[in-house]
Amino acid sequence: MRGKYHTFPCGYRQIRTVTLAGDWRVIAAAHAEAGHNGWHISVVVVDAGGQLAAFDRFDADDGRIGVSGREGLQKARSAALLRASSGEFNNFINHGRPGFVATPGTPLEGGVPLAAGEVIGAVVVSGAHGANDSQMTQAAAAAVRE
Repeated sequence: MRGKYHTFPCGYRQIRTVTLAGDWRVIAAAHAEAGHNGWHISVVVVDAGGQLAAFDRFDADDGRIGVSGREGLQKARSAALLRASSGEFNNFINHGRPGFVATPGTPLEGGVPLAAGEVIGAVVVSGAHGANDSQMTQAAAAAVRE
């Protein structure tokens, strides 16, 4: 003991997270899927802790909903922090588990975790609505596994 402070060994753990190159690969996959269908989208990628890693939007005055980027970030946080599709939490709320309203983020369909053996982040595609968002998000998440 030195002075009045005790020292204790510090434990640590390594957290794997998606890289910037991985972020853009995921975003490119989402835009490729959207392009096949003529959809104009925003894509959000967060790290394993739910913090913004990358954001991209279709750069056009196309009448997209103005909150799609902000909404996307919240859905991505839901998927990353809770380690499951953001749409699953919407299902819980609609089927008698209202406590999920208090979970972090936004429990709406469209966000999925990015996994490479463990959750390394999450991706959300927003702007094509519901099942279409999910279709593009699945294509984007597959870019991590390639």
